[in-house]
Amino acid sequence: MGTLSGKFGRKPFIVLGGLFYIGFLLGILVSANVQIAFMFAILGGIANSTLDAGTYPALMEAFAKSPGSASILIKAAIASGRQSVLPIIMDIIIAN
Repeated sequence: MGTLSGKFGRKPFIVLGGLFYIGFLLGILVSANVQIAFMFAILGGIANSTLDAGTYPALMEAFAKSPGSASILIKAAIASGRQSVLPIIMDIIIAN
C-alpha cells in the first residue's frame, strides 16, 4: 500500500480506507454467519493498512521538522478513539 500511496497520492488512500471501514462496520452488522463476518474482518484489516499508507506519510510531510511528533499524534488519536469513541458508538448500535 505504501508504494501505491506514493504513486497515486495520499488523499485517495485516506478516502479509500474510510470507505473500506464503512464497508467493514456495516458488513459485520449484517453478517449471517462466521465465514461472512471473517471476510468483513479481513476488509477491516485492509482498511487499516490503507489508512496507514495515507495518513502516516501525509503527517510526516506536514511535520517535516519533527516527524516523530506526527507519529505520536496518530497513535494518540487512535488510542483515544478506540478507548472513548468506539465504545459509545457500539453502545448506541446495541441499544437500537
